[in-house]
Amino acid sequence: MTYSFSVVDAAKKQLLGLLQRGLPLVARPFAELGRTVGWTEEQVLQFVRDLFSSDAARPLSAVFDARRLGYRSVLCAINEPNPERLAQLAGRVAAHSGVTHVYERSWPTELDPHSSGGPGAAMLPNLWFVLAASQTKFEAAAQELRDFVAPYAVLFFPARKRFKIDVVFEPEQLANGENFPDDDSPCEELSVIQQELVCLLQGALPVVPDLFAQLAQRVRLSEQTVLAQLCRWQAAGVLRRIALAVRHRSGGFKATAMCVWSVAAERIIAAGRALAAFPEVEHCYERATLPAFRYNLFAMIHTSSWLQTQRLFERLAGAVGVTDGRMLCSVREFKKSGLTYFAGKSVVQGKR
Repeated sequence: MTYSFSVVDAAKKQLLGLLQRGLPLVARPFAELGRTVGWTEEQVLQFVRDLFSSDAARPLSAVFDARRLGYRSVLCAINEPNPERLAQLAGRVAAHSGVTHVYERSWPTELDPHSSGGPGAAMLPNLWFVLAASQTKFEAAAQELRDFVAPYAVLFFPARKRFKIDVVFEPEQLANGENFPDDDSPCEELSVIQQELVCLLQGALPVVPDLFAQLAQRVRLSEQTVLAQLCRWQAAGVLRRIALAVRHRSGGFKATAMCVWSVAAERIIAAGRALAAFPEVEHCYERATLPAFRYNLFAMIHTSSWLQTQRLFERLAGAVGVTDGRMLCSVREFKKSGLTYFAGKSVVQGKR
């Protein structure tokens, strides 16, 4: 079936937002969600199954804070103006096991390059991707990536401050969500069983009434023990949520742009917090600058058309008071996958 978010009723809209913000950490999470919107547990389960069968949402899984699990990630970019060579280069980048997202971010043909947010005559990096690896192996992975793409130079843009991490889509707007503290201190070293639980949670989770009981059985723990561990991880910022992710295009958000501005150091915190307060803004970071790319404030936005995205870019810039900015539009997706934690760990299998 084809799922249309434009025609769903109020209860479905509310439920869709709740599912993206995260399941309640209780024995019957879908029944709890049902009570919130006035539905039965089975109605909620069927709604989720319909989303998946129509390919309107990605599988239910856990979202962790990579740093608190001992991992490091960084936004990277390369410039290749030739479209054919760019596609070949993207294939090389995507083949690296530590790369999770690869996009061409340039300028759509529907918009004038000399209009608001456009590149004009500037040659901006147009292949953007994320490299992630464990802290102990990150430098080796970064060097391997450089070798993969030589003689191209890889630009690295580590995050200096996180103002917002939010990937919740609703039919009418992006929901304002998580604002994380600056403290990125790692969590305690995980036991083998804890690592196995992480491995289970990051995969596609079953849509069943007793989800956590089934997960507990697979790691040979009690349901109460698993739920208590998840609550501790969530309180410590290790676990952000266990949720589904709506596919951008299914939700009508077809025109995605990474907006960047050059902001003076003394204004960066105020500007970042102001941007993060807008429900239309997804991720918002301060990142390091380079001679080849002087922008330090990054924010992701989505709308249903490039013109609307441009208008949103203008509105955000005006409201926050940032003027020196560009829109890098996601015109091609080459790879989109999540970071795999503790790769190679065998998951203890219990009776199912």
